[in-house]
Amino acid sequence: MIICQCTGTTDRDIARLRAEGLGTVAAVAKLTGAGRNCAPCRSEIVRLLTLPMVGPTDAVNAPSASDSICAA
Repeated sequence: MIICQCTGTTDRDIARLRAEGLGTVAAVAKLTGAGRNCAPCRSEIVRLLTLPMVGPTDAVNAPSASDSICAA
């Protein structure tokens, strides 16, 4: 699922970063740009970062890939 329309950042991108130990909004913003500009996706980034870790792609159980969070 696309989390940030501005940068094209997906839930899988965030899950990968989280699995690599980069589990903060600041780290996601620095590495992907998501949440930096218009910021509507910040709350979804926070939600994905606080999901229980079950594996390297834990966030992919979020809504379908056709959904988009960022209003841009």
